[in-house]
Amino acid sequence: MSTDCSGFNNGIEEIPNKIKVSLDNSKIYHIGDTITIRGHVSVNGLNLVSKDSVKLKGNPLFMISVSKLIQGQASYNLQYALNKFKIISKNFQIDNYVNCPNSHLYVSATEDMTSKLFRYEIKLIPQETGDFSICFGENFSLQNNKKARPSSKLSGLRS
Repeated sequence: MSTDCSGFNNGIEEIPNKIKVSLDNSKIYHIGDTITIRGHVSVNGLNLVSKDSVKLKGNPLFMISVSKLIQGQASYNLQYALNKFKIISKNFQIDNYVNCPNSHLYVSATEDMTSKLFRYEIKLIPQETGDFSICFGENFSLQNNKKARPSSKLSGLRS
């Protein structure tokens, strides 16, 4: 049996650009430290019908998933772990699918009219120790604050 926790894309006419995300992955985080994740993306996207750049009708989803490495489990080695963090953001929602509790976090954007960008910011504060992985979807471009990182996944966070 398989469970899809990511939803379905039906009837898409507009494609947003990749959300550029930055965070500092050069240190080990401890309980009570703040992991700040910032992102931005153009308010324009590609309209598939007209093949032209148009202002998006809504905010592109800023979605992340956090998992914790579980040692000594025979059937799996990661467990969704949003509930292991204090979350600070203006507008956010955690999807608690029946089969995937604490799996996905969605953050709303603030529109910056002068730079024509949607801006995102979320702060995660670890509440327990462990090895955690923060996963971004394919519509993200991840950059480390220290230097560029082409990966769409960040792993090895320690709290």
